[in-house]
Amino acid sequence: MAAEGLSSKMLVAAIVVILVIISFGASYYLISNYSYSVGEQPNTKVYVACAYYNDKSELAKISQDVVKGLKLWANITNDRGGLPVATGRAQVVLLCQPVQRDKASLFSYIGGLLTNKSLTERLVGVVLPPGNKESMFMLSKASALGSDVPLLLTYMDRDFTDVKVQANLTNSTIQIVTPMARLAFEVGDMFDYYGIRVKTLDIMYELSGRGHASMLASRLSDVLKQYNITIGISVPYTTDNSTDAVQKILKSNTNPDVVAVVADTQEAAIKAVESIKAVGIPSMKYAIVFVQDPDVSTFRERLGTALDNVMIVTYWYHTVDYGPFLAANLGYEWFGNITVEDFVRLYYNTYGDMPSEAAAVGFQAGLLIERGVKQSRGALAGIVLSKAIINSRIMTIYGPVGFEGSSYHPAGVHGAQYDHPPVILYFNEEGGKLNEYIVWPEYIATGTP
Repeated sequence: MAAEGLSSKMLVAAIVVILVIISFGASYYLISNYSYSVGEQPNTKVYVACAYYNDKSELAKISQDVVKGLKLWANITNDRGGLPVATGRAQVVLLCQPVQRDKASLFSYIGGLLTNKSLTERLVGVVLPPGNKESMFMLSKASALGSDVPLLLTYMDRDFTDVKVQANLTNSTIQIVTPMARLAFEVGDMFDYYGIRVKTLDIMYELSGRGHASMLASRLSDVLKQYNITIGISVPYTTDNSTDAVQKILKSNTNPDVVAVVADTQEAAIKAVESIKAVGIPSMKYAIVFVQDPDVSTFRERLGTALDNVMIVTYWYHTVDYGPFLAANLGYEWFGNITVEDFVRLYYNTYGDMPSEAAAVGFQAGLLIERGVKQSRGALAGIVLSKAIINSRIMTIYGPVGFEGSSYHPAGVHGAQYDHPPVILYFNEEGGKLNEYIVWPEYIATGTP
């Protein structure tokens, strides 16, 4: 009996020891991975406003993916104990609402939040949906209201260098995506880096109500001339007449080495590539596609090996190798405490699909807001948050980030994104198999064109 009692006591003691070890291990995991004390819970709230379009257009899908990325950031942040503020820790509450895709609907919602004084004291960011007219209208209204809450532009069709845009900018305007002119320079740099000799480049651009494609086509033409590239012909097209546009290129006798396809919609981009490959342009070595938030899996499914020697320009891709070691090598501070692999996994587990470029943009918006709050030591004044964000030179799962008008880059237009390069994918068919490589930026390249 004594032996049995001793055995029982030893068993209980062993269980206690195991529980202590597990508890310590869990505590260490939480502290080392989430950087807050075990058991610490949010004791207040901060708010982030966002809106998305409720129609069936591609722009609406982009806006919805932005919000999905932002929501994932908020969930992860709250699981980690919220954001540090002067009074403790704050739970992030998203104020996201569907709106019609028009200026009045967007302002009715966002403007109402910006004029709510009791709310704006704890409103740490407004993430605007994509759209040129809508973003411009919100900028002008926010400026008129005198709001200093950080306004994060997800997709702005017009460069900050545009005089009309500058007239409505404030010290709280923050651009996430790369300006169109920067895209053109990056493409030129990529050609130079790999020694790709481009004598003539022709452009096919989609005609649509948005007008993004025509503006980017104009930017491409202006910038690439600085790389001693001749712009042969710029041909407008729609999804119905893309084959006619390719025939015009052939009849022009420009003999392009590269054909740039600039589209507002993914369907138009795919149609253009289909027509180029079906008709054939003997002199063409590469086609390069520009379209916002490209769904690469759809390109592969629709085009198959016709993607051979095609490049797709995107702001982010789920196989990018951004991480703390690369950040240190390039002189950036790594921020966000999450790897690309973890982001992709968590997004997939949450939504059941791979994160798009737009989802990464939304997650990045959240990380920038988090950065502002942490760097301002919990002060929630809008102008303090905005200054902290703009003066950040960091790398996250989205890649390098830096802003003009900052202490790192005082020149340029305040709040304009200047440090985030596009990701250029290259597809090559070999033995009936379509290979996919990242070729730009060069420091995360997985292959060469």
